[in-house]
Order: sequence, then C-alpha cells, then structure tokens
Amino acid sequence: MEVEHLQVLLDPASRRTAAGAQELVPLLEQMLDEFETATPESEALVKGLLQVFLAKLVRRWREAQVSDAAWRYIDRALDYADAHPQPWPTVDELAQAAGIGKSRLHQLFLRRFAQAPARYLMQRRLDRARSMLSAGRESVTDIALKLGFSSSQHFATAFKQHSGMTPTQFRQTVYL
Repeated sequence: MEVEHLQVLLDPASRRTAAGAQELVPLLEQMLDEFETATPESEALVKGLLQVFLAKLVRRWREAQVSDAAWRYIDRALDYADAHPQPWPTVDELAQAAGIGKSRLHQLFLRRFAQAPARYLMQRRLDRARSMLSAGRESVTDIALKLGFSSSQHFATAFKQHSGMTPTQFRQTVYL
C-alpha cells in the first residue's frame, strides 16, 4: 500500500477521507498506550489490535479505490454546491455540474462518504455552521442565510437534529 493512500485514508481534513477511517486512529492510540504501559498482557493485546487495525485498513483501502476521474466528478459536484448555497442545489443539478448521471453521482457519494449527496452536503453545511458559531462574529440568522437555509428556524431545526442542541445553545457552550 502506498503512503499516499494511507494519508488519504487517515487525513480527516481531506475531502477524500474514506468513510469510517476515523475508527483507525483510536486503534493506533490504543496500541501506543499499550506500548507505553507495557503490562504482561500488552504484547498479546497489541497483536490483536494490530490484526483488527490491518483488517480495517485493508477494508478502507478497498473502499478508497475510486478513480481519479470519479474524484473529478465528486469535486465538480462539491465545487458547484459550494458556489451555489442559495437555493440549495438539487442532486440533479449537482450531477449535471459534475457531468454524470444522478444515479452515478449517488453511487459515488455512497461509496466515498457512506452518505447520499444531499445528506453529505447537509452535514458539511452544519459542520461549517459549528465553525461559524464558534467564531462568534455573525448572528445565527446571518449564518443560516449564508449557508443557504430558508430561515433561521429551518437552520435551528436542522442544527438541533444534527447536534442535539440549538445553535444558540451550541454557541453558549463554546463560550463557557
């Protein structure tokens, strides 16, 4: 396996992070902890964790085998979505911008992100909302409108479903 593939698999900031790769990092941390504590059971535990890690890594690597052409389609769709937050682009519009069919786009998103395009884009918007709320420079309404929500109420409802708290509650926890 090439080093670039590992970087893609494990880099949480990358658009190309394989779905579920975040489960690999805790395994590495647990192995490191076992090396540091070095109890009599550590060797057996590390061997077991290493087997699980390698099995999951191979699975992620197989899932990550999306061609460069397929990545260009995904990148085009995401670029279009970023450039057109209002009104939210439909999956048909994303597919058209990417230059592929709607079902192929859906298939690529599922394979790459383990989510349908609309759900993935909603999660990206809500992740951006958390960052914007943490910065504290803009009102909840301004954030909602910048991210393409039809109203601050629609934004608050989606945010609460995703985060378990309203945007205002989230902002208050950041500043405690």
